[in-house]
Amino acid sequence: MKTAITLCQVPEAIQGPFVFRTPLPEAFATVAALGFDAVELFLPGPDFASVEEIKALADTHQLRIAAVGTGAGMLRLGLSLTDPSEGKREAALEFIFSMIDSGYLSAEISPLPDSESAARQTLSPIHSCL
Repeated sequence: MKTAITLCQVPEAIQGPFVFRTPLPEAFATVAALGFDAVELFLPGPDFASVEEIKALADTHQLRIAAVGTGAGMLRLGLSLTDPSEGKREAALEFIFSMIDSGYLSAEISPLPDSESAARQTLSPIHSCL
């Protein structure tokens, strides 16, 4: 079994269930020292850190990127895919696509899916539940 833990860099999530809120270099080092295999990045947005910085930290500490959270869209911007406002729903989807397109997962997924493919892969199981 592989283990992962969330590295939260979103100040608005201070009361959330996130263990590591320290700056990324410190958080990566601590997580590696504790023996985790991977991290989930919970970042404020797609421009928070460069892909090169994330890749260097992951490589240095021999950690994988298990996931990239998109909840900051709700916490910071009030965006939701279920908002009554079509404009807010579209903005929420754009935020999610921006996190997918950020490249943070590029070291982990080959080839990295484009936004449209990622949306199809994500939404297909959801449509099955409706």
